[in-house]
Amino acid sequence: MSYAGIEPITFYNRHGDRVRYFHFKDIDAATHARVLRERIPFLKAVEAKVFCPLDRGVVDWPGLARSLRTRGYDGAATIEQDIDPAISLNPQADATASLNYLRSVGF
Repeated sequence: MSYAGIEPITFYNRHGDRVRYFHFKDIDAATHARVLRERIPFLKAVEAKVFCPLDRGVVDWPGLARSLRTRGYDGAATIEQDIDPAISLNPQADATASLNYLRSVGF
């Protein structure tokens, strides 16, 4: 949603009764701005590393956690773990770090 310019918490607060599933992912603000400015196609944006670890992007994860608790969300979510080989070649550690981050902010 953030990639498309939709603020996720506002959307969820407005349409939460219809949401049954979440796909957690985050985007790097500077890279996303360049992608938009230069009209970079999606797959090239992925190659440019527009997606980033959950604690380094534009999504307000603590705010989203509060919103989900307030509305009583009890559905599923997938954490998409993009792996940058320049940063890590350990997907299990990366996924664990994302899960630990989400837990630390209220999920």
